[in-house]
Amino acid sequence: MPLKKSTASEPKSKREARSASDAKVALATDHSAEGPDAPVQQEGERKDKVPAVDDLKSPDEDAAKTQDKASLAKTNKRKDTQKITEPNKAVRQSNRRSMKPSTTQLLNYLLSPAATTLCLPKDEQEQPPSKETRTYTTHVPLSPFEELLCSMVLSRPISHRLGQRAITTLLNEPYSFTTPKALRDAGSEKREQALWDARTQHKQKTADQLGGLADVVIEKFADGEDDNQLSRLRSDSSREMETMRQNLQSSIKGVGKTGLDIFFRRVQGWWAECYPFVDPKTEDSVAKLGLPRGEEELQVFIDQHWSDLKIDDVKGDEDEDMSKRLVLVRILERAVNADLENKIDDLLDAAAKS
Repeated sequence: MPLKKSTASEPKSKREARSASDAKVALATDHSAEGPDAPVQQEGERKDKVPAVDDLKSPDEDAAKTQDKASLAKTNKRKDTQKITEPNKAVRQSNRRSMKPSTTQLLNYLLSPAATTLCLPKDEQEQPPSKETRTYTTHVPLSPFEELLCSMVLSRPISHRLGQRAITTLLNEPYSFTTPKALRDAGSEKREQALWDARTQHKQKTADQLGGLADVVIEKFADGEDDNQLSRLRSDSSREMETMRQNLQSSIKGVGKTGLDIFFRRVQGWWAECYPFVDPKTEDSVAKLGLPRGEEELQVFIDQHWSDLKIDDVKGDEDEDMSKRLVLVRILERAVNADLENKIDDLLDAAAKS
C-alpha cells in the first residue's frame, strides 16, 4: 500500500496558499445562511467597520427610550396597586348590594321610631329630645298653626340644623309659641330673644316676620286667638288646596313657594283635601330610597302594601284614610330629612338589618 504524502513535506508557500483557499470557502459558507443576496465579506475585511444598530440611534432616541421604560414601570406599578385594592372595593360593593332591604322592611323601618335618629340634625342625634319635647321630627303631632310657623322658619336661608334648632326653641318652654295668641303676645323683644337662644341666623328679621304671621292668622285664618287649626283658612277657601295656597302666599310675608311646599306636605295628614301631595325636593329624596317618585304613584304604592305595614305608631283616630295620610307624611319626612343629613345609605342599611 502506498504511503500518504506528508503535508509537512510540502513547501511552506504551498501550505500558506492552501490555508487561504480554505478560509475563503468557510467565509462564503457562513454568509449563505443570511440569504442569497447577502454580500460576501472580502478576505481581511474587518467586521467592526459595520456599526451596531444601537450606535445609529440619536441621543434623543435614547432619551425617549429611557422615558418609555420609566412610563412602563409606573404603569406596571399602578396595575399592581389596582390588583391589591380592587378586590376590597368589590367586596364592599357586594356587601352594599346584599344589604338592600325588601320593600316591606324599608316601609316599616321608615314608620318606626328607630328611624328617627337618622333624620335628626347632628346635635339632636347626640342628645335626642324627650318624647314630650315638640320638635320638627316630634313624637307629638304639630297643629296646622305650628306647621305654618315651622314652614316660615325653614324658608329662611339657613341650614337644616339651625332651622330645626330654632323650631325646637320656639315651640317649647320658656317660649311655647304654639298658638297665634302666644306668638303675638310675646312681643318682638321676646320673639327675638328666643331666636338668640336658638343660636340661629337672621334673628331680627325672622322675629318681625313671626309677629306678622301671628297678626295675619288671627285676623284672617283662625276662629279666635287660640285657634291653632286655621279653621277659617279652610272654610274661606272651600277646602281647595290651591286656593288656600294662594291666600297664604298673598297674605303672609316670609312664606314663599318652598315654605308652602313644606307646609302642605306635612298638613295633608290632617287635611284630606291636600292628599296626596309630594313636593319636588322630597320626590328626589324618595327616589334615592328606591320608592316611587310621584304622589299618585306613592298613594297606590301604600295601598298595595297596606296589609304589610306596622302602623301602630302612626295610626290616626281609628280612621284608615287618615292613617294612610299620616303614613305618607311619615315616609316623606323621614326620606327628606335623612337626605338632608346625608344618611340615605345608613337608613337603607338599618332597614335591611331590621
